[in-house]
Amino acid sequence: MKNLTLSLLCAGLLSTVAMAEDMCNATYQAGNYTQSEQCYIKQLKTERSFDNFLYAGASLVQQQRYQEALPYLIEAEKKAQSLDAYAVIYNLLGVAYSNLGNSKQTYTYYMKNLEVNLKLGNTNNIATSYHNLGQYYDKESQPEKALDYYEKALKYSEESEKGTIYSNIGVLYDGINNIKKAEEMYLKAIENDEKFGKYSELGIHKSNLGIFYFRQSRFDEAKITFNEALIIAKKVGLKETEALVLMGLSEIEKAQK
Repeated sequence: MKNLTLSLLCAGLLSTVAMAEDMCNATYQAGNYTQSEQCYIKQLKTERSFDNFLYAGASLVQQQRYQEALPYLIEAEKKAQSLDAYAVIYNLLGVAYSNLGNSKQTYTYYMKNLEVNLKLGNTNNIATSYHNLGQYYDKESQPEKALDYYEKALKYSEESEKGTIYSNIGVLYDGINNIKKAEEMYLKAIENDEKFGKYSELGIHKSNLGIFYFRQSRFDEAKITFNEALIIAKKVGLKETEALVLMGLSEIEKAQK
């Protein structure tokens, strides 16, 4: 399944800014990102505020529609006026550029995010910054440096925020062919998601586990896991994960013929 790539998601996308109380926030908080996107874009027609640009972009990031998210996030960056606001927008821009393959911009925004979060001193947000840099170095094929940042992230994270870090450590171990540790981390991520009700993350982490099972020729386990991920991806609106899982299921059918 050489054309499949492992999905990566950054934790704590909006952990540094409280949600504005408006007609759209309930849909975002409920994980209905397609609806929240439409709602915030509609609000932008009458109020071109930081919150509306931010959450329109964030809703698109949560749907893995990164190119579409960029114009909203860039406008939000222009309107940011506090360290908290800069922290969250730097994080989202880093996530978007990372998934679009722009290494230079990814590193720039992740380092800006770390600098601001260290000034603010919120431990969970510092954990997010370290986690993002771990992901960056993993993509840059520097696993030792990536693991160092991931371990720093785990040290600062609350238990409820560790699922995505576990999953990305699994991706790292998978990439260096440490099969036992990779599976252990993938399963820890899913257990954490289920314990704390992280439904969107659960879909991505199950897709990672499905890919792992496929690569180990554990096709029955891969099929079950992919189908579970597909249900979640469709419900939450994870477009890239849905496409990835469908490709995986197709590859399983070919492999079992």
